[in-house]
Amino acid sequence: MGMSNTARHDPQARDESAQHALRLIAYFDIFSHPLSVGELQRFIGPSETVDIPKTLKPLLQDQLIEQSGRFYHLPGRRSFVERRNTRAWNAERVWPIARRAARILANVPFVEGLMVTGALSKNSVASKDDIDFLVFTRPGRVWTSKTMLQFARSALPYRVRECFCTNYLVASDTLDLDDQTMFTAIELATAVPIYNGALCAEFLRANESWASRYVPGISWSIDRAEALRDADATHTADALAPDWLEQKCLQFWNHYWNRKYGYLDDGTRAQRFKRTSDRATNHLHDFQDYVLDALKERCALLGVNVP
Repeated sequence: MGMSNTARHDPQARDESAQHALRLIAYFDIFSHPLSVGELQRFIGPSETVDIPKTLKPLLQDQLIEQSGRFYHLPGRRSFVERRNTRAWNAERVWPIARRAARILANVPFVEGLMVTGALSKNSVASKDDIDFLVFTRPGRVWTSKTMLQFARSALPYRVRECFCTNYLVASDTLDLDDQTMFTAIELATAVPIYNGALCAEFLRANESWASRYVPGISWSIDRAEALRDADATHTADALAPDWLEQKCLQFWNHYWNRKYGYLDDGTRAQRFKRTSDRATNHLHDFQDYVLDALKERCALLGVNVP
């Protein structure tokens, strides 16, 4: 990473904010994504309690990080800035499409809330990236919703289909997550509420206590969700669906995933394809473990622990 041993000062000498800043810059370095002062401020805490420019100054002096214009990154990563600017420009073009897709999804029966996740939620999009949504469903209708959304999506042309990636569904009465890692915390902190801000805020609050270990400023994300003023109370009437249909849909997906991805061991398949009454995930190319391992390597060089 271009750092000398003399540049690594005793981590105990750094305050908590500096350690959070180093950890966050190291995390986003995995994605070639330098961070601005404003982003670090939102991740770490309000300016009334944390002075980010002051926090970053000794890290710059110790050559643990570098500054390129308004962005901060690990040493030797200056080329990432141009990449980030290009991907931010792409994101600006994609956001109107995402909002139109969200309006369509919001009118699907049993859908109670939506958040944009993945690359777009970080305003960093390649030309052919898809649009990822976290979908909140009516309790007891996760698998009915999953089946409807998937079959409707499969009938669309490829490029249109990629605007409706609903790979994570959560029942609106069970909002706490079991994947309590920095990877998940970053996804929570960057997820953009786009339909039913009150429910999105409730979801973030349900996970705030553990996520704040990694992203102390996650309350900013909660405030953003609460500020969303949308047509929460005007959702179209849900279609009727019997309970047995929910069970049949779950059985279908169990059979489909076990057969198609039988080459994965049971533990890996269970992690990538969650199948509970309140949760449905579809992450074949789940690289959370890779990201967390890469983060540990970077943090070890920086002298920062990962909670």
